[in-house]
Amino acid sequence: MRDFAEMAVQLDAHRAEFPKERSDRLPKEFVWRDPSAIPPRPWLYGQHLIRKQVSVTVAPGGVGKSSLTICEGLAMASGRDLPRD
Repeated sequence: MRDFAEMAVQLDAHRAEFPKERSDRLPKEFVWRDPSAIPPRPWLYGQHLIRKQVSVTVAPGGVGKSSLTICEGLAMASGRDLPRD
């Protein structure tokens, strides 16, 4: 039989650190920003990979995801514009 006493202490500490009712989780009033003031996104390769974000390539098996990833990596490493769609 497992002793959950240590887990209960950790859970209580977590609940104390992150209470359910936090004002920073409430919706904020929308503030209009001039679109020309929004900085451009830091694209790394076409409009597929963006700096400091997670990108995912999803497709059925056998359609070329690995080849695409290798091609994109080689293109970025070599600085050459390899074929892309």
